[in-house]
Amino acid sequence: MKLGRGGRRAVPGCGRERPEQVGALLPVIIDGTAEDVDSGRYSGEVNPITSAVSSMAHIVHTSEAHGIDASVMRVAEGLARRVIAQGHGGDDFLRIVEVLNPRGTLE
Repeated sequence: MKLGRGGRRAVPGCGRERPEQVGALLPVIIDGTAEDVDSGRYSGEVNPITSAVSSMAHIVHTSEAHGIDASVMRVAEGLARRVIAQGHGGDDFLRIVEVLNPRGTLE
C-alpha cells in the first residue's frame, strides 16, 4: 500500500480525476478514515484541527454576514473547539469522534 504524507494512504491520481472517477475514491477514503478512528490515530500532520477551526470560524462569519444559516457549521466548530480545549489541537478533525463517542461508552 502506498502511503502519503502523515502515513495516510495515498489516493492514486488525486487531483486529476474525471467526474466518473470520484466515486472510486470514496472507498479508499472511507477505509482510511475507519482505520484511523478504530486505531485512535488522528494525525494532524496535513491539516490540524486548529487550522480547520479557523476556516470554520471564517465560514460561519461570512455565511451569517450574508444571511445564510450557519447553525450546522457552528456546531461543528464548537466540537472542534472542544477538541482543542482538551489539548488535541494538533490532531486531525476526526478527533471529534472522541468527543461524540468517547472510547468504550457505546460498546
